[in-house]
Amino acid sequence: MSMHKFNTFHFHLTEDQGWRIEIKKYPLLTQIGSVRKETLDSAVAYIMGAQQGNVWTEYMATPEHVEYMVYPRAAALAEVVWSPKESRDYVSFKNRMKEQIKRYDVYGINYFKTESSK
Repeated sequence: MSMHKFNTFHFHLTEDQGWRIEIKKYPLLTQIGSVRKETLDSAVAYIMGAQQGNVWTEYMATPEHVEYMVYPRAAALAEVVWSPKESRDYVSFKNRMKEQIKRYDVYGINYFKTESSK
């Protein structure tokens, strides 16, 4: 329960623009604030890959749980963002992760352990 109205999140779906947040105080922002095809077409050359790797921690009670949810996902995100698309190779990534897993162990990081990392 919130005491103040500003704690409420409202979003609105539109037919052609995806979703946008309606801000009655700034109607022009609502009118032009969404991504349009023309905007995306002109920006596509500058998009390298993923832009962020969010982890929603509201239900993660300890730093260890956050680490478990973040690693090795952070390494996979870095691979996508920093490697040119044409040079990405999943088998190579998995092999390099074996060394990265050793680093996680040295630093005591509580990471998600797959069959290949055990």
